[in-house]
Amino acid sequence: MANSIIGQEKILDKLNSYTLQTLPRTLLFLGEVGSGRHTLINYITEKFNLARIELTEDFLISNFDLPVIPTMYIIDLDLFTEKQQNQFLKFIEEPSNFAYIALIARSDINILSTVLNRCLKLPLAIYTKSQLKEICPIASDLGLQLNLTPGNLKTVDFKQLDQLYSLVESFLKNIKSYSLVEYLKQALLLNYKENYNKYDYTLFLKLILYISYNIYSTEKNILYLRIYIFTTKCCQELLYKNIDKNNFILNYLINLKEIITHES
Repeated sequence: MANSIIGQEKILDKLNSYTLQTLPRTLLFLGEVGSGRHTLINYITEKFNLARIELTEDFLISNFDLPVIPTMYIIDLDLFTEKQQNQFLKFIEEPSNFAYIALIARSDINILSTVLNRCLKLPLAIYTKSQLKEICPIASDLGLQLNLTPGNLKTVDFKQLDQLYSLVESFLKNIKSYSLVEYLKQALLLNYKENYNKYDYTLFLKLILYISYNIYSTEKNILYLRIYIFTTKCCQELLYKNIDKNNFILNYLINLKEIITHES
């Protein structure tokens, strides 16, 4: 399996340096969705023949019967509030003799310091375009520009991506003349809950960034630089928990309209 994990050789070398007895009890895999966090966890559980249990946000460890076989508990910290992190802190501080813990998160921005201090941090390396092309040979150049992790790249419908590119490009080039209603229509095109007949909202935002920056670079129009900066700041909010994606996009478009109106 190790041979199939492209681009994360440094972490593999680190993991391979341990025996089951020396393996840190809590590992923290930091990387974007699709970066290979679960692939690395699968590798370590297979290497050490560990059982696997994924703990969801509604679990209470005090009510949990721990197995008496070596087990890897997988916790997606992006799903947990600070209060919930405190609830399982004792589990991390005093794991049973059979418990190993794999935490995953996009970044450490929302992780309690008391949790961070008890982990071996394993930040995943950024993939090069050649590595991504090796992993997904059918990827288009645009797909490689916008999707920086193998998992994201493998889910892209490249024909649909080209269609969305045309829609976003038209939206941005006519952005000063569009009414608020026309802004909000963009939200109706997007998929928030596995409606695959619509476009992925994350690709929509990536294309806003990609096209606005390209227009600014070519035309030196400061308006598109402001669009790029504003969208970048908004995208950072997606790292925070409990955001309703539909409302997020609607608010983004309303605020974007206000910026464009003010600039005009």
